[in-house]
Amino acid sequence: MESDLISVIVPVYKTEPYLAKCIESILDQTYSNLEIILVDDGSPDNCGNICDEFAKKDSRIVVIHQKNGGLSNARNSALNIAKGNYIGFVDSDDYIASDMFETLFNLAKNHHSNLAMVSFDEVNENDHIINPKQYTNQIQTLDCVHSIKELLIDDKIQNYVWNKLYHRDLFETIRFPEGKSFEDISIMIEVFEKANGIVYFDSPKYHYLKRSTSIVNAHSHKTVEDHVEVLTKRYQYLEGKYPEIEFYNAYSFFSMMLFFYKNTLVFDFEDLFQKFEEQYPLLIHLYETYKNDILNLLDPYRMIILSCMLWDRKRSASILKQLEQEKLNKLNS
Repeated sequence: MESDLISVIVPVYKTEPYLAKCIESILDQTYSNLEIILVDDGSPDNCGNICDEFAKKDSRIVVIHQKNGGLSNARNSALNIAKGNYIGFVDSDDYIASDMFETLFNLAKNHHSNLAMVSFDEVNENDHIINPKQYTNQIQTLDCVHSIKELLIDDKIQNYVWNKLYHRDLFETIRFPEGKSFEDISIMIEVFEKANGIVYFDSPKYHYLKRSTSIVNAHSHKTVEDHVEVLTKRYQYLEGKYPEIEFYNAYSFFSMMLFFYKNTLVFDFEDLFQKFEEQYPLLIHLYETYKNDILNLLDPYRMIILSCMLWDRKRSASILKQLEQEKLNKLNS
């Protein structure tokens, strides 16, 4: 049954080598009642022409050409004109399984949920899966508090906007914050709080491309600064709000601040390292309060960063730089 229109929002900027594959994967969906909104966000390459050529071939495609305003602005432009009862997102360098939106729609309908989600895998530019995972292919339903808990653990459920299907009501009063990075983190708690729960299918239907250039851009001074800002605001917003998951709020903030600490040293952001130093007493307080629980959840990569932080916060720079380079080499192999 395809009575409900799904609006699929695709912000497009400097992804020319990957764009056609992305669009074709959406056009090939087994759920065909789609409105596909391609937002050419002032891309300086041939992306705009590629969007227009696809629009000539399929009437379901709507193209917006606009001055570059950033990812959030592009998504908001599409949200403002979307006609679908449901909203989905795909990034223009990624691609999706042919039954992703049919799967998401059926999950939402069969479980009376206004927010459905599937798993994803990470691929490199050679289409090789990075860090293969084991998937259960099982369905799980979670209420608001438990879904926020899983979001904070950042394992099964993550802040990414693109592997989910939302009833349009969830975005009635929500828009992405413009001019900031990590826009998904900024809105996801609010979306989860508005939802009547979440239904989650642990099967990888979304294929997320990890490009080496994207990793470098993600570690610019602005993005690192934006990241710590949004994490701090989220921690403060949730502090004391849901007592039953208070530890998970503390854990999420602590574990993400480890990455912030690592990035300040790896990329020589001295001013941001000073911001980390200001947060250090709080981190130590959280560590001493929840030490055993935190250590049980941290993955090996974060454990190394934690060890460096506790050993010598400043002199660990060379170790962390080597760790980052090995991670990048693995991605490109």
